[in-house]
Amino acid sequence: MAKTQKGSARNKPFPTLEKARNSINSLFFDNDKHDFAYLKDNLKHKLRRYQESALLYLYWSQIQDNADEQYNQLLFNMATGSGKTDVMAAAILYLYHEQGFKNFIFISNTTAVVDKTQENFFNSSSSKYLYSSPIIIDGERISFNYVNSTFPVNPEENTIYIKLTTIQTLSNELNDPGENGLTYDDLAKFKIAILADEAHHFNVDTKKSNKKAKEENSWESVLDHIRGLNSANRQLEFTATIDVDKPEVYEKYKNKVIYKYDLDQFMNEGYSKKVFRLQANTDNNQKLLNAVLLNEYRKRIAKKLGIPNFKPVMLVKSNRIKTSQQVEQDFLEMINNLSSADLESFILRNQKLNAKSRALSKAYEYWLSQDLSQAVAEIQQDFNLRTTINVNEGGTKGILSDSNDFKNLNSLEDENNPFRIIFAVAKLTEGWDVLNLYDIVRISEAKESITMNTTNAEAQLIGRGARYYPFVYQGRKSYTRRFDTGRDATFENQLLETLYYHTINDSKYIDNLNKSFDKMDLIVNKDGEYDTYTATVKPSFMRTNFYKQGNLYYNKTEKVPDANYASIGDYGINNLTIDVDYNQSTTESNLLTRGAS
Repeated sequence: MAKTQKGSARNKPFPTLEKARNSINSLFFDNDKHDFAYLKDNLKHKLRRYQESALLYLYWSQIQDNADEQYNQLLFNMATGSGKTDVMAAAILYLYHEQGFKNFIFISNTTAVVDKTQENFFNSSSSKYLYSSPIIIDGERISFNYVNSTFPVNPEENTIYIKLTTIQTLSNELNDPGENGLTYDDLAKFKIAILADEAHHFNVDTKKSNKKAKEENSWESVLDHIRGLNSANRQLEFTATIDVDKPEVYEKYKNKVIYKYDLDQFMNEGYSKKVFRLQANTDNNQKLLNAVLLNEYRKRIAKKLGIPNFKPVMLVKSNRIKTSQQVEQDFLEMINNLSSADLESFILRNQKLNAKSRALSKAYEYWLSQDLSQAVAEIQQDFNLRTTINVNEGGTKGILSDSNDFKNLNSLEDENNPFRIIFAVAKLTEGWDVLNLYDIVRISEAKESITMNTTNAEAQLIGRGARYYPFVYQGRKSYTRRFDTGRDATFENQLLETLYYHTINDSKYIDNLNKSFDKMDLIVNKDGEYDTYTATVKPSFMRTNFYKQGNLYYNKTEKVPDANYASIGDYGINNLTIDVDYNQSTTESNLLTRGAS
């Protein structure tokens, strides 16, 4: 397991957070009076304990006499997958009902997140919709209206107005307004709450050490300007990755962090899948077929347990579009040509190679007990051109940049969504809330630059894939792991709550990957008994062609029965004649002791 290092961020004091915690835990703060029943009644998902705490901390800050000065900009630092958007959805209703806010600006740095949030807030027929339908508060039906430009001067009763936009678009609108375009003067007429998602992107100015280099029209300054237009304005920020190890970022946020819920706590409390790293010295096709067998094994387990519509999804991650396209083509060709004899041969050959992997060993054992012809038919039905989605064309814009890809990838859990395997090159940007991702396969690539940036991005990808899939079991849907303990805590059942990351077996890569896991407090277990050893070599050797391009081979010892070597010829020695000078040789004879017969 990657060891979580309690970094300096854990040891830094956050005075507002501590003040809120101490006040709420005191005898003088009656939690029972603030159970937010109207929020629970109007949210689609039941609030989790830590989400209720986050809202309680927000409530505490806003009832303080100095809220306009001290608590007008607050940050929720919550783990990936912990339901920050649910907290945001609840905060909108709280600010509307108890603080009189009718106008909201939601911002992010990517179109994908904006599109996803529009589904969350406005599309009541979407599986991602966050509210009950209809929304009723104090007997009044509340409507959400989408704002294209500015807010109405004469708003309708019982209506919440939300403008959803990227920070780039908002900045361009305000700093270079066109005819009838949005201006700061327009916004100054209203009391506004800004909801900033993935807020770590809005600190460019703060991170600049040269104060003169700060830009008046930067994203950060645009938000500061809007917030300053009205003393009643609020800015709530949400992110899993705020870099408070940077002194300037810490100074900005030390009194703005209102709630923290870290990834390791989130995982330890059972709100995520467990994560295992499975590293192997196999080629891409072998690695992919192993992942398919494990993926299909899960599907069979779910069917045996009576879990409906359980569809485990795979993601194949590369660094280069050309490589990814070739791997996809090779994969589809391999699956299309697969026979029961091929599958049996593959399993028997790999049983020894992957004997230390508990997951693969169990999968092999299972499939060898099944009708392999039927298994191949199911694999070919589940993994083919129709069930494959390639999102490589997103490039640096992210895999959700295409509207069709966004719809397909944002509904992978839906029963009518056919996709089982995704090939992707682009960095997995914020906004992908897939729940039924169970296998991520890292493609091996020649001459690959293994950097911390690469593994940091992959750690974030794994963190997103670790979101728990709340499938229905025995008529009940759960949002936490249920097979960790108890009568049903079998390894087979636990596979339904486990994400496997099939990695390349490169020592430098694994070392960097573990550092990236530690940096974000991501708990990743090691599947099997593999050990990674690190050796230091001289810089001069690292510059040689042998180090850069050479291959290292090693022999494996095997026990051979004595019967295999009955004569000297069995050792490869034939027609051997030896001349011995008897006078200079050493001879051995039996030593007969007295009394011997």
